Amino acid sequence: MFTITNTSKIEPTTNNNETQDQASISICNLNVFADKHQILKEVNLVIPPKQVTCIIGPSGCGKTTLLRSLNRLHDNNSLFKVSGCVKIGDDDIYQAGVDVPALRRKMGLLAQRPTVLPMSIFENVAYGLRIGGLSDKTQLKKLVEENLVAVGLWDEVKNRLHHSASQLSIGQQQRLCLARAIAVDPLVLLGDEATSALDPISSRKVEELLISLKSRMSVVLVTHTLRQAKRIADYVAFMYMGELVEFGEATKIFTHPEKELTNDYLAGSFS
Repeated sequence: MFTITNTSKIEPTTNNNETQDQASISICNLNVFADKHQILKEVNLVIPPKQVTCIIGPSGCGKTTLLRSLNRLHDNNSLFKVSGCVKIGDDDIYQAGVDVPALRRKMGLLAQRPTVLPMSIFENVAYGLRIGGLSDKTQLKKLVEENLVAVGLWDEVKNRLHHSASQLSIGQQQRLCLARAIAVDPLVLLGDEATSALDPISSRKVEELLISLKSRMSVVLVTHTLRQAKRIADYVAFMYMGELVEFGEATKIFTHPEKELTNDYLAGSFS
């Protein structure tokens, strides 16, 4: 099991609105090591609730490591050591005794490539709901339909709900994974290059869905594509060499960045 050292130095600002507060993410003095190599260095960041936040930066800068730290996906790697704290609302996810499966139910995940379960389209969406204890068939059917509608997939699959999900196109599979992720009503949706394996039309559909979902949850997306971040981001975090260089509203970052390094990256001086 990986090692956790809680050495938080910064307390996040609280929010009087409980739902909004629960959906905010406060990252305080976060360091991540893989064996002796430090991947993240003293990252401090408050991700606002119910917004689309894009994490950008060159390859190897720590974007995915930061994203995976938000729901403890490093737990099964014995080489990883984490210090600092990550809070979802008032709850520090790296404190001893945290119910990690319960934590992950609050944070949906959309991977780089779609990972449909080896079961029917219907059961893919119903899977998390069943694990959560829902067994009423009528309610399951209702929620499966609602979430397939939400991701724009219902009309395409309503006549083959009990066919294997693997028969869908890659773009449809990714939207199915999105339906599965949001069906359990998470506080946060995490996306790791969620459209990189898709064709341009499917990518745009997923982007539109991510924008629409921010009314329900916070969306945090790692992307290598600056054009995508410009299209969908409300806030942008620019990472470089494991450090957070700059964070702020997307319009400000893309038009008047404060840091010269951010400006150089956006200008294409390095990638």
